[in-house]
Amino acid sequence: MAQKMNKRIPVSEDVWKKLGRIKGAGETYDEVLEQMIQEHNRIKLMKKMNKVERADKEELVSLDEL
Repeated sequence: MAQKMNKRIPVSEDVWKKLGRIKGAGETYDEVLEQMIQEHNRIKLMKKMNKVERADKEELVSLDEL
């Protein structure tokens, strides 16, 4: 198994406290940040999907119009 490299990320006291409130018992900050990244990626994907859906609707023509 590869050794896991630890990095330090400086955050303000306020951000550290907010992360602490998000973090569940027995959960690591690494796990909290990973969940936040996954949620960010889901939201980003949903926005892209909505944009494509809107573009599709703008290009579609009703059968009644043909």
